[in-house]
Amino acid sequence: MASTCFKKRLLIQILGLSAILALLGVYTLPASAEEKYAPGMVIVKFSSDDRVRINNFLSNSGAYSAERVFPTVASGSGDTYRLSAIYQLTFSQDADVASIARQYQDNPAVEYAQPNYLNHLCSEEAPGDFFYQKQWGLQAIDAPDAWKIEKGSRDVVVAVVDTGVEYDHEDLESRIWINPGEIRGNGLDDDGNGYVDDVRGWDFADSPGLYTDIDHRDRDNDPMDENGHGTHVAGIISAVPDNSVGVAGVTWNCRIMPVRGGGDFLEDDDVSAAIVYAADNGAHIINMSWGGDHLAYVVRDATRYAYSRGCVLVAAVGNSDLHDVIYPALHKHIIAVGATDKLDRKASFSNYGPGVDIVAPGDRIFSTVPGNKYSDWSGTSMASPIVSAVAALMLSKRPALTNEEVAQILRSSADEIDEPLFAGAGRVNA
Repeated sequence: MASTCFKKRLLIQILGLSAILALLGVYTLPASAEEKYAPGMVIVKFSSDDRVRINNFLSNSGAYSAERVFPTVASGSGDTYRLSAIYQLTFSQDADVASIARQYQDNPAVEYAQPNYLNHLCSEEAPGDFFYQKQWGLQAIDAPDAWKIEKGSRDVVVAVVDTGVEYDHEDLESRIWINPGEIRGNGLDDDGNGYVDDVRGWDFADSPGLYTDIDHRDRDNDPMDENGHGTHVAGIISAVPDNSVGVAGVTWNCRIMPVRGGGDFLEDDDVSAAIVYAADNGAHIINMSWGGDHLAYVVRDATRYAYSRGCVLVAAVGNSDLHDVIYPALHKHIIAVGATDKLDRKASFSNYGPGVDIVAPGDRIFSTVPGNKYSDWSGTSMASPIVSAVAALMLSKRPALTNEEVAQILRSSADEIDEPLFAGAGRVNA
């Protein structure tokens, strides 16, 4: 199939000036919060692995290019969820991709077709201080008492599938996962995982159709955060404690795997590839502080794959103050996390209802932000990594726990709170 570079050359030839400006980084329109999916992209999963049938469909699809969403996953008995049969098809940026997906869905060669939906971050920034005394959430979940039992093992890896991580931050640098099978800077795929020089994770953001001024055009080995969200999430999990600077993470020693899925928006294909990468490269826990109200089949398949590999999956339930839970948190194999305030009540913004599995502090949570700085942000984005970090403490103490057992223990050991809107979901207790 066409390479990424070849795909973009085709887009330049076919789409004309607007595509040229986009690919050169000259943007005239900002991405809108109302956008629901990436322009010009449809994700298709084929109903069989018959190459003749797939190639015949692609040649008659009207797409300018097609490439596998998970190129490192080989077809065969080990591909239980048939990730190798999922493709991203590219059309002109003004194409009606929703109609194209519906049309494809009626084709017997197709298992499912969907637009490449955009996932939104579940946080809001607010100015703040950076002292440990201000980290009320650690006290609320009884983290100091938990640390007397277990502070976290460097062998436990939490993947932050997000906007990237500022991996050289003073409070995070020593906690960043380093790929043991890769030699830095030699231009080779030393460990044979399909990624060259992925020393500190991978940047999967590949969104030429979105109008933004941050790195988003090419997948590469630099998962640096240009948004701040992923860095804040990472600090909640594992910022270095007791070092006289900044903040303390819930874990003292667990490592962060930075896996960048986008910037202000995260496309389904990018976060799905990031989830599979994390599962294939040793992550024990995957934190997803983002989502949307759309059922994305490709994200469902990617998370099912990660769950089958033993990963604990944790996601935010959303910030719309609705009786609702967004995807991917709504999936049964994912721990859905709502947010509480200092009074152990529902944070004003948090979604709620029976789809919430557990809740955690999410209102004005102090953590790391880019530039060796600190700030307090609010959102279910902040509650989710607290639960991910508690799961990391559990696996540090009892490595043999399964992902199902971790989820069950988290729920059963949570503190009851006086909040009927959470339908009996307790607040996590480390």
